[in-house]
Amino acid sequence: MFVMLKNIMEKYVQILVATYENYAKYLGHEILYPSWGNYFYWLIGISLFFWLLEIVFPWRTEQGVIRKDFWLDSFYMFFNFFLFSLVGYAAVSNVIVTAFNDALFAVFGWRNLVAIHVGNLPVWAQLLTLFLLRDFIQWNIHRLLHRFDWMWQFHKVHHSVEEMGFAAHLRFHWMENIFYRTLEFIPLSMIGFGIQDFLFVNLFTISWGHFNHANIRVPLGFLKYIFNNPQMHLWHHAEHIPNRYGVNFGLTLSVWDYIFGTAYIPYEGKDEKLGFDKLEEFPKTFWNQIIYPFKNKIKMLKNIAIMGFLALFLIQCTAQTPKDRPHSQSPKLDKILRTMLHFSVPTISVDLLKNMNDRVLLDAREQKEFDVSHIPTAQYCGYDHFDPSVLAGIPKDKNIVVYCSIGVRSEKIAEKIEALGYTHVSNLYGSLFEWVNTGNSVIDKTGNETRKVHAFSRLWSIYLDGKKAEKVW
Repeated sequence: MFVMLKNIMEKYVQILVATYENYAKYLGHEILYPSWGNYFYWLIGISLFFWLLEIVFPWRTEQGVIRKDFWLDSFYMFFNFFLFSLVGYAAVSNVIVTAFNDALFAVFGWRNLVAIHVGNLPVWAQLLTLFLLRDFIQWNIHRLLHRFDWMWQFHKVHHSVEEMGFAAHLRFHWMENIFYRTLEFIPLSMIGFGIQDFLFVNLFTISWGHFNHANIRVPLGFLKYIFNNPQMHLWHHAEHIPNRYGVNFGLTLSVWDYIFGTAYIPYEGKDEKLGFDKLEEFPKTFWNQIIYPFKNKIKMLKNIAIMGFLALFLIQCTAQTPKDRPHSQSPKLDKILRTMLHFSVPTISVDLLKNMNDRVLLDAREQKEFDVSHIPTAQYCGYDHFDPSVLAGIPKDKNIVVYCSIGVRSEKIAEKIEALGYTHVSNLYGSLFEWVNTGNSVIDKTGNETRKVHAFSRLWSIYLDGKKAEKVW
């Protein structure tokens, strides 16, 4: 019993530590190395854009450029978008996702929840599906935050805004991240989307959230029946509304409110008082707002912690990381692989791959990575734009090995290939990095041997041996 408990704690503590370290490195990389895929600078740019609009075209002119609680809301914005993950959310969520996947396999024998493979659709259809589904799910979660009093105590932080502005968008209690991401996880997983998928969709919804809360007036005409807007969302924050459980729950789209009868715009409401009953008694500082919902709930939290530990114990009793998995020659790479891989498909070592003659080798990275260098005989299949047509003519019982940089992306592609009916699909443990780290050669797009290896990013390049390869990204 003691040994089992020790193994449980060791596995999940490793996930916590590894994820914390990686997110800290990621955040540092975001700040130090601006790029088009950089959330940190996108958030700053989007915020400055809407602040400029508020300054030049203010709707409520009595509000100052630096409105009430402007700096508090600005801190919330960066805390909820970046710092909260740094202080624990990313690590804890990885533990929960891992435990959930362990439970699926332990109880049902399922490796994942994917029921509909949207990865086979065109990119525009994937984007649209993710956007519509997630917005509808979030609309329902938002209704729950108003329906149940214990959830409303957390949501009050967002509704304590007294003067509306773009930064109020991300003024919310960190528990809302837990509510939204937890309840989103299962339905999005069923169609093969992860929580972080698609930069474009995330940036669009962030921009529209800033727009909804901005102190500007933008008549949308007939589009107001499709998209949320500042004039509609103001009534969601109004102190006096006809429904005790709230109105206008749409985050990006207003169409759900019109379909389900929760839309409410009696007049423009420019001077409508915002907040809720007894707002004057609500805490005014960040820390006091954060601890407010937890008052008198310590016993409940202890019970939740105990039940959570017991659940992890029961899951771990029946779901262990495969004992016969390969090992990397790099302890650092081995450590991150133990925490990031779900072992949802069989894994093979570099040595075993080298001794396999009758097999198909697929590269599940992006085209620019493949062009820099790849394992000889590998065929490009892609990740974001995975192309199943590469499998045309391959027998269903053929040995197929998939790799990427370290094995995380290729595991997901291997799952998709298995779902298409192929029965002998493996993920290369450590993937290209392990292949190069163990002294094996790679070739460029012209077929010539090269030392250059695409390291994905500066953050991930630490797992590639610089003595064996010239790192590019």
